Amino acid sequence: MSKPAPHFRPINVPLDVSDEALNALGDRLGVPALVRPEPPPAPKANTQSASPPPATVRPPEPPKTIETSVPLQQPAPCPQEKLTIELPAYLTQALRRDCAERRVTQRYLVLQGLQAIGYAVDAADLVPDHRRPQGRAGRS
Repeated sequence: MSKPAPHFRPINVPLDVSDEALNALGDRLGVPALVRPEPPPAPKANTQSASPPPATVRPPEPPKTIETSVPLQQPAPCPQEKLTIELPAYLTQALRRDCAERRVTQRYLVLQGLQAIGYAVDAADLVPDHRRPQGRAGRS
């Protein structure tokens, strides 16, 4: 199998062409020229060196915090492990239908069921849709 033809030809170093000839070729082919930005102006020297320093300098005030009813960071859920079970077809169909109607995941319904029969489930693990990040505006 042969290699496809390269789009660019390699240029052997050093070139035996002057910079002016390369610039002329670039102009003829419509290649944009590189432009160096102007250096920033030098800071002006203070002509009044004997002026007294300001009397008092106050440190900037810290930004005021905004109180919200929802914490900004959710507690991190515990490490997850995979559990695979086989259920009757009628039950999996009902579970999928219920999840679609309520817009939740099957994981959420299973965790709710385990919580209902007495298992302790952390609130951080009991999220309606584990796939979506919390705090995003969801669809109605």
